[in-house]
Amino acid sequence: MKFLRKLSKVQIIAATLLVVIILAKWFFGGRSREFFGNGQPLRGYYKWTWSSTQVPAGSWDIGILFGGESPRQAIDININKASTITSGKKFLNLGGGLETGIWNVSDLDYINQKLTEIKRAGWDGLCFDVEVCTPNVSFVDAFKNCFAKCKQAGLQVLVTMSHTNPYQCQTGAGQGMDLVNSWINDSNVDYISPQLYSSGDSLEASNLSMFKGIENKILPSIPDVPDWDGLNEKTGINNAGYIIWKQTGAAPPNSNRCGPKVNGWSAASSCTTKKCPGGTDGECGDGMMCFANTGCPA
Repeated sequence: MKFLRKLSKVQIIAATLLVVIILAKWFFGGRSREFFGNGQPLRGYYKWTWSSTQVPAGSWDIGILFGGESPRQAIDININKASTITSGKKFLNLGGGLETGIWNVSDLDYINQKLTEIKRAGWDGLCFDVEVCTPNVSFVDAFKNCFAKCKQAGLQVLVTMSHTNPYQCQTGAGQGMDLVNSWINDSNVDYISPQLYSSGDSLEASNLSMFKGIENKILPSIPDVPDWDGLNEKTGINNAGYIIWKQTGAAPPNSNRCGPKVNGWSAASSCTTKKCPGGTDGECGDGMMCFANTGCPA
């Protein structure tokens, strides 16, 4: 008591606030990790729309319906397919790693208009796959506004990108690390999933120490469940869990087909175009590119 008498009122108030902040950080910081898994690693999977795969065996916390389409197309084509996800919280993926999954600022306005409809269709959240962007356009404010509206609509927000930086979204201010840093500091982002692979066949671990302050939000996308073993040591942080890319009963990996560079996914997945078994655009000819995992016969 003598020690307390020596402290001024300002010092006592400051000390009290510090204790409150520490307790609040501990309480709320741990909730994201426990939202699905009650302290266990959160487990998620992608379900490809182009392949008649089964939900991987076991108990899952997150299921992401993935088509790789542009955000507008993903909503228009897949909004009524929430029942496809039969295990875990249902997330609809928007965007992808090819030109077909490119992001434009106007896409975020479209998403904002559709949020109520998306929620009513049975989705629990949205997965923003941000890898390809319109060049030289700032996306920071547009994403931040969209994420806030998602939470208002009762939808969770999961952001995924190639490793630690969108590989084809780095052409100026408001892209690249500007975007990633904005996601790190955005309380409306529930989970961030760095994709630790290129083709999806093998793990390519990255140093994820940049996410050290939000470990409870980091769910790396990895090829398969065994890649989780030792992942924390390989990435340098205590990841909250993982999302697997490989499918159960998936189509053969060399079902590659050619399609136009713009909106060519439909043509490639029709299985009527030229095969490109080597996975290179050069096999397709001018104006064409190679699309992987089309679901076509190998």
